[in-house]
Amino acid sequence: MLDCDSSYHVFEVHNTIILIDIYAQMIWELNSESVGNIRHQIESLKKYGFFSNENNHFDDMDMGGQELNYIVINPSNECNLSCWYCYVDRTGNNNVRHLTPEKIFSKIEMFLENKKKNGSKTPIAFSLYFTGEISINFQVFQNTSRKIDQIRDKYEFQISLLLPPTNLFKPTKQFVEYINDYGYITVSIDLANQQQISAINKNIKLFDEGVVKHLIIPIHSKTKNIFSIYQKYMSSFNKVSMRPVRITQNSIFPWTKQSLNEFKLEIEKFVGKLLLLDEKQVANFLISIGPSDYFVKFIDSILTREKKIIRCPAGRTAIALDHNLKQFPCSGLIGAREFQKEYTPEKKGSWEEETLSSVNSDKCSKCAIKYYCGGFCVDWEFKEKKGPIYKEISSECLVNCIYFENAAYFILKLQKKYPSILRNYIEKKQRKFRLSYNLNLDDFTKIFV
Repeated sequence: MLDCDSSYHVFEVHNTIILIDIYAQMIWELNSESVGNIRHQIESLKKYGFFSNENNHFDDMDMGGQELNYIVINPSNECNLSCWYCYVDRTGNNNVRHLTPEKIFSKIEMFLENKKKNGSKTPIAFSLYFTGEISINFQVFQNTSRKIDQIRDKYEFQISLLLPPTNLFKPTKQFVEYINDYGYITVSIDLANQQQISAINKNIKLFDEGVVKHLIIPIHSKTKNIFSIYQKYMSSFNKVSMRPVRITQNSIFPWTKQSLNEFKLEIEKFVGKLLLLDEKQVANFLISIGPSDYFVKFIDSILTREKKIIRCPAGRTAIALDHNLKQFPCSGLIGAREFQKEYTPEKKGSWEEETLSSVNSDKCSKCAIKYYCGGFCVDWEFKEKKGPIYKEISSECLVNCIYFENAAYFILKLQKKYPSILRNYIEKKQRKFRLSYNLNLDDFTKIFV
């Protein structure tokens, strides 16, 4: 970071100096000779409403009053693998009690009836087995799906039952048939497990060509050759999402100061190789990046300039239930007593947020990328600290900054090289492209000064 105050942030990536207007969410490339004059230019632009908090109502926004629309139910933690990145304690797997299909559906009906009583007409989605392997005891999922189908007509809102990711280690015939009809599958892969890699390479061929195949690759502090990993799996999957994983008590790849520096170099190498592709290759690559990917998360945030007030709906519009039907903000926080709360069925709004932090926290309020990021992950923070959340900067925040700075650099360079790619990319997602201004600060300033 080269320079900053409460309204702007200057940093350097690949010998490129970049300025962001924190409030207007605008980015510019700076000429090296203009860096010393940056404060004068900013003061000049402030007269025209840039770098201003006057129209920013973030701190006054009401975070409550949102309606519950996503519920994860975890009948058990049973799994046929033990991945290094998994946040679930599997030591008690043999003794874990499985929720019966009847209890699962009874709980779903309770939420549906409450939503109906409140006169709601907004969609609601449920998901099963987020902390276990979905292909095990898959008949429970199918049974629940059939029962939901039987009662859909009772309600005026849309009801969905979503499939969580699978490790695809030993898919059953029943599971494969369902996916071929469903048309979409998300697979999570452990790149440290060669046995699972071999199983996925084999089992992905069981699904019809028309099935959209999405691969999530949890990456860690020692992940190397990121561009090559994308390329390898984009040949067999329609979408590939790479995302860094939280610190866990059983993690063998912790985020440290040294590993964060190494990771930053790997992201820079990835972006450098991406910029060497021709126009068609870049366009195809961007289309193939999945919805859970961290790099594309920031690409989209920068291109659309849509303020993210809250990063995650956990505990606000989404909750998770464990195998005892106890309620937590998300599956990652199941078992953490500090976060166990009861959602009030009689109210349309979400939980009181005594234990949930938002971007309003002290840590986020001063952050230059708070509107691009939307705040930290409570689960990640909790697991990293192994206890209540503290105010100091977490490794996840630093990872987010690495991604943001490289995404900004990528966009500035790509706009010069292939100016139509990013607009076409974001408009295909039916979102508005909002970088329609000169991305060189000196040239931009000349319009006003």
